[in-house]
Amino acid sequence: MEKFDKSVAKARAALATAEDAQLMQPWSLKSGEKVFFTMPKVAVLRTFVFNHSVHHRGQLSVYLRLNDIPVPAMYGPSADEQTSSVVRPRRASNQAPWRGLSGC
Repeated sequence: MEKFDKSVAKARAALATAEDAQLMQPWSLKSGEKVFFTMPKVAVLRTFVFNHSVHHRGQLSVYLRLNDIPVPAMYGPSADEQTSSVVRPRRASNQAPWRGLSGC
């Protein structure tokens, strides 16, 4: 976590000082001299950094729910933190873990 937190701090600082012109410069995914694709840096950030983080956040929330662990707030209170008379049913230990995951 310490290494991750340091990397996030460095990335935030770099983004805070980045100019629009810098973010519109091309970035290429390469293997040696072979170029797989080129796109603006801002598109790389959106596609491969931000969207990828959202993907893993979704995986984590499914994992937590499958293990009957309340999902913590991410962008505000989660449904698991809301006070309500509705109780989420527990999954039977012999039930397949993907049952009841409609919409996931």
